[in-house]
Amino acid sequence: MRPGTIKKGHVSIQGLPITIENPKGSTRKGTDESGQKWETKIKHHYGYVKRTEGKDGDQVDVFIGPNPESEKAFVIDQVNPRTKVFDEHKVMLGFETEEEARAGYLANYDKSGESRIGTITETNTDEFKTWLNDGNTKKPFAKKDKVTTLITKPMRAAYKKLHDDIGTRVEETLAKAEKYKGWKFEVNDRVKSKSTGNVLKITGRTWDNKTIGYVYV
Repeated sequence: MRPGTIKKGHVSIQGLPITIENPKGSTRKGTDESGQKWETKIKHHYGYVKRTEGKDGDQVDVFIGPNPESEKAFVIDQVNPRTKVFDEHKVMLGFETEEEARAGYLANYDKSGESRIGTITETNTDEFKTWLNDGNTKKPFAKKDKVTTLITKPMRAAYKKLHDDIGTRVEETLAKAEKYKGWKFEVNDRVKSKSTGNVLKITGRTWDNKTIGYVYV
């Protein structure tokens, strides 16, 4: 290991390949934009999702909380504490509630931490993966159009074919579609849409469990 380098660990959280730069209990150090040096003791494992690129040109940063089995993800649109301009994303994995995610974030910063939080958006790890692959990771996560960006043409076409062939009601269609032309579909919770009210979200996957996309009906 060369002088000045950090020995990194690699883990998989809900299928996300993550490199741990700073394990829990280690110290992060740096210099802020005013030239002031800073350091903080890390309360949660900290690293990045491999093969991604965030607003700052580096890979997308993550903190890993005490419950890595959680399928929730909380994306913080971090801002410059002075200008309030969007800075980069900090993703909180392994947390169950927004309150826990906020507290986890703040535990790893000095007193300026609160002023760095722009918005916190709850999503799930499947939607987060889709955003990493297909979304605009240079812009605030909270400003993305979750419905239109997550619906894919193959998913919509496959669901329409399934619907036409098997049934007309969503629940009946899905119940009969244990396996259909290499696709599987599952009903998620109803979600609110500003334009249409409550809609039913359906996830489409290949049979090896790769998420293809979503439709809202």
